[in-house]
Amino acid sequence: MKANREIRETPIKMNDTFYVLHYDGEGLWKVWFQGKTTFVDESNITVPPKAQWWVKIKKTDGVVGWTLSGKHFLHQDACE
Repeated sequence: MKANREIRETPIKMNDTFYVLHYDGEGLWKVWFQGKTTFVDESNITVPPKAQWWVKIKKTDGVVGWTLSGKHFLHQDACE
């Protein structure tokens, strides 16, 4: 995403390119800029990115895989 103005409290200046990683809550987006992460207020994100929720699944025999069919599994947001 290209900054259309200087973003206060970050090193991002007008016309700099930064990459939106994910929404972090409380009106802040986590972004990647010049090899580091920083937080940007949602008012600076003109077009929110389309997100996909991938779910890591593990079968009883230990086989691990990933799927986009997240609504078909329980505890998909568990940190394990």
